[in-house]
Amino acid sequence: MSMHNCLPIMLIVTSLNSDPQLWKDGERIHEDQWLPQAKEAWQEYCRSYSKTPHVCRFTRRRSGSESTIKVIFDCSLSNHFLLITEHLGDFRPGEHAAQAYVANPRYAFRLVKHKNQTPWILEDLHTSASSRDGFISDFFASVTSSRTPGVMIFNLPLLQVHQSNDFRILNARAQLINGRPFLRVDFEHLPEDRASSPVEGGWFILDPQNHWLIDEYQALIRYFVTGPTSLMVKHEYLTRPGQTPFLRRTRLVEKSRSEQEIVLNEGAWEYQPLEGRQSTPDDYTLTAFGLPEPPDYMLERPTPWWLYGIVVGFALVVLSGIVYKVVGILRSRPAKLPTK
Repeated sequence: MSMHNCLPIMLIVTSLNSDPQLWKDGERIHEDQWLPQAKEAWQEYCRSYSKTPHVCRFTRRRSGSESTIKVIFDCSLSNHFLLITEHLGDFRPGEHAAQAYVANPRYAFRLVKHKNQTPWILEDLHTSASSRDGFISDFFASVTSSRTPGVMIFNLPLLQVHQSNDFRILNARAQLINGRPFLRVDFEHLPEDRASSPVEGGWFILDPQNHWLIDEYQALIRYFVTGPTSLMVKHEYLTRPGQTPFLRRTRLVEKSRSEQEIVLNEGAWEYQPLEGRQSTPDDYTLTAFGLPEPPDYMLERPTPWWLYGIVVGFALVVLSGIVYKVVGILRSRPAKLPTK
């Protein structure tokens, strides 16, 4: 018997525990233990967020001044979109006091107000299908898909970037906070196109008991003008029985990456669901903002079904005529006799 046959057979078994309640503090967690269930929870959260009308206020403190913006978001009706931003108090020269981005199945438009008490002014109107779709893609596709608060690092949507070669998870470890299991993920982001996102790396903490949403994160941001900065973001959620969590508050602090760590920007988002809002299709029209509807000749109308029938019928008649004529020509030709 050879020596090779005498060697014992060694089996290496790796246990992948996907139950966060059994994680130990500091334990390294493999992607297979958390990423599949996190992706499923993120998708459910994004769908719920896009269908929940809400109002939020963003207060920003920069260079000793403070400004507040109110935002109303409502995409609860299928194929209807509404986003209104309004400055509360003073705002910088060149900015509008309020803007409205609205789309319905027939057209899309953008409105502005130069002052809070003045009427809405029509700035853009998109009546063709292609123009309307482009408008929706620019202003709504991002916030109604994977680019929703709670699953983003600055402007990086986790549902998309985790599949990119530019985004790499360096480490993922369990972290117990007040006896509850969380997951800290360290990452780097090095895209070829640096203009796509200024995020270079950092870490984020996920809450497995709260749809795997981001509890807080720190990101290294490198702007082309101001240089590297550090962005700290902390989220707070409203848990609702039988429903996905609702983001209630977000606080951010941006500091320069210098020895003094000068605070460049501070801000807070306050979110509130509009649970009593009952939207109707009329809420997404120009009439709802005190403006006349666009004339019918400007709107694209779907082609009637009977017109398709006429075109197809005409094509069949023409084709039948061509076939009949070709067959007649072939029959009129004398048959060739076989040669001996």
